[in-house]
Amino acid sequence: MELASAIIGILGVVAAIIFGFLAFRRGQKKDDQGEAQRLTKMETTLDFISGSVSRIENNQHEQSTTVAGLSERVTRVEARVDNLEKKQKSA
Repeated sequence: MELASAIIGILGVVAAIIFGFLAFRRGQKKDDQGEAQRLTKMETTLDFISGSVSRIENNQHEQSTTVAGLSERVTRVEARVDNLEKKQKSA
């Protein structure tokens, strides 16, 4: 009888260890899945931000080109105005 109780006790301890280990593994797997989802979301967000920054840089370059062209035109107009003023003074 004592031997049977000892065997049952040992089996109970072994079963508890196995179930504990399986529960730990299950929890670890869920944690890993949650971490993977979080990292995927973060990567997607970073890709979106990167694309937005690229579009902003392109728009800024286009604006810079436009401003440079307008600056050149203003300089020409100023030169023409100066020439016209000189002609009026001399006339």
